[in-house]
Amino acid sequence: MPGFIVMEAKSYFQTQKEFREWRADNPERKPGVLGISLQSNFTIEPLAAYIRSAAESENISTHFQIGGFNQYAQEFFEEDSPLHQYRPDIVFLIFGLATGASAAKIAGSLKSPVEAFRNRSGATLIISNFIAFDNPFRLEEDSESDQLAKANDDIRKLAAQNRNTYFFDLNALAADFGKRNVVNRKLHYLANIDFGPEFQEFLAKKCMTYARLMVKPAKKVLVLDLDDTLWGGIVGEVGENGISLNNSGPGSEFVSFQREILKLNEKGVLLAINSKNNPDDAMAVLKNHASMLLRPEHFACMKINWNDKAANMREIAAELNLGLDSLVFLDNSPIERGLVRSQTPEALTPELPDDPVDYAPFLRDLDVFEQTAQTEEDRNRAEMYRQNAERESFMRSAETIEDFIKSLEIKIAVAPVNEKTFSRACQLIMKTNQFNLTTRRHPEGAMDSFVRGADSEIFTLHATDIYGDSGITGIAILVYEKDKCRIDTLLLSCRILGRRIEDTFLYALAAVAEKRATKLIGEYIRTEKNMQIKDFYITHGFAPAGASGGAEQFELSLDEKAGGIRPCELHSLVLEGIAL
Repeated sequence: MPGFIVMEAKSYFQTQKEFREWRADNPERKPGVLGISLQSNFTIEPLAAYIRSAAESENISTHFQIGGFNQYAQEFFEEDSPLHQYRPDIVFLIFGLATGASAAKIAGSLKSPVEAFRNRSGATLIISNFIAFDNPFRLEEDSESDQLAKANDDIRKLAAQNRNTYFFDLNALAADFGKRNVVNRKLHYLANIDFGPEFQEFLAKKCMTYARLMVKPAKKVLVLDLDDTLWGGIVGEVGENGISLNNSGPGSEFVSFQREILKLNEKGVLLAINSKNNPDDAMAVLKNHASMLLRPEHFACMKINWNDKAANMREIAAELNLGLDSLVFLDNSPIERGLVRSQTPEALTPELPDDPVDYAPFLRDLDVFEQTAQTEEDRNRAEMYRQNAERESFMRSAETIEDFIKSLEIKIAVAPVNEKTFSRACQLIMKTNQFNLTTRRHPEGAMDSFVRGADSEIFTLHATDIYGDSGITGIAILVYEKDKCRIDTLLLSCRILGRRIEDTFLYALAAVAEKRATKLIGEYIRTEKNMQIKDFYITHGFAPAGASGGAEQFELSLDEKAGGIRPCELHSLVLEGIAL
């Protein structure tokens, strides 16, 4: 299970021996394998063995390029260095033990190599800070701890100033692990290996949080049981006032758990209920109990009934228009967990701890909801789903789909991606499945290359209507090849489907493409989740044009304005920052 990997008990040296043998047997990186580069100011190779083990437990194939001892600056600077020749997907720059003075020197000299790396590579870069072994009795003003704190802050600021570069708080991670247990002094003095095996394994799991995002989208929905999960006791037996739920003392462990759930909700994770219960009993607690932090309005979907929970999971996914693989289910009952796990294996159903006092830390460590950046759409996701529910209700009362679309007064803005919208574009690329014509999961580095390239462009679609702002819900990538413009990626969020927005988006793309090309090439790669749009290009006047690179291709002449494609006349379209 992600975040809770237990390695087979074996000696440290046996683990390293097996990893070296594996590297010898796999010298070349194969297509589709996640390329990871490890750079450091100490001997970091042993960490790779633990990262590989953590990745294998999640069915992620990895390959490694490992920098030499304290060679990271040279690797970053030199255009033909092993790092740049390798072309990794993600690079970890992990700093080992350092005095305050040496940490300050390293942090002060880091700007130039990082900028050189960013100019030469589109890979995601993760930079750690230093572990500060604080002395609580320090008295001097310019103490070791102060120097380390400043160096760490400088690294954090440097990461924030560079696109696709992220700060890894190694100091906080070590505090969580226990700083006294971080170092194995024999390995440190004999082999310049600064971290002991146990901390390396712990660190590897956290590295996988970042690495996982290169190949798998973050989970979107936390589905929760009620009795003995959000509160103690069975409300149908003990009543609203008999459950264990208090702000202090017994029952406060459930309040702490709810507080962690709220933090996820504020980051954009949708909440749902899947509970076998009398709806009136459960709703009484949700609405009225003084210690409840989670209220009905926090939940995008509620299934409080006596149906089997696997069936409820399928209904929750359908109502939210998401795949089951977007859902995480937490339930105190091993029987219910087993049922959901066996009947809906696409959803993640982790083993909730036996003791409720462990629920909150368990959820904090469950890193499957983590994302590299939080967007405006994340923060407003619950409100956007509430608005969508109102639209769906209105649609059912409309006489025709045209009446429904017209009444929405939809406004569409298509614009080139920019600094503010780049993170959202990367999110949609990684997680959109249904209306996604190619489902190419371009990592941030590749997206950055599209932005900087002279022959490629990324466009975003922003939709609003009378019910509210749907945010950035569409992405397209155009690639120019001589007199042709190829649509590498065209996707729309499932939240805006059924309103002919795809027609208007395609028109805008054709209008942009005709400035530089005479033909527009659409591509379709079939997946289990996008088969409903297999005829999209045909229905918009494209002709079949064979296949290339595993994609069906379709061609449209741009002799006529926008290739003859017409936007939906019921929409208001604005092209922002686009000269036609």
